[in-house]
Amino acid sequence: MPLVASPTELTTSATDALLGLECVIIAAVLRGRGNAPCWRAGLWRRVFWLLAAASFLGAVAHGLQMPDPVGAALWQALYLSLGLLMPLLIVAALADWRGWAYAGRLVPWG
Repeated sequence: MPLVASPTELTTSATDALLGLECVIIAAVLRGRGNAPCWRAGLWRRVFWLLAAASFLGAVAHGLQMPDPVGAALWQALYLSLGLLMPLLIVAALADWRGWAYAGRLVPWG
C-alpha cells in the first residue's frame, strides 16, 4: 500500500509508531518488576498494551492509503481500543491513588 501524500499525516503516523514502541517497552519492563503487587503491575501492563495497540493502528491508519472499507474497519478497531483504554486507565490511576478496594467498586467484576 502506498503512503499518504500529506506530511502532517506521515508525521502523525511516525509519532504513533514511536508511541506504540514505547508502550511495548514499558509493558515489558512492568512484567519484570518484582516489587509491585501483581494485580497492580498487571493492570498497568494492560493499559500500556491497549495504548500500544491503538498507537500501531493509528500509525497504519494515518500513514497508508487504503480502500475505504479497510480504513473504516481499522478506525473502528482503533476507537474500540481507545474506548477500552480510557476506563481502564481511570481504574488503574484510582487504584494507585486510593487502593484496590476503592477502584474495585468501579468495575463490574470487582
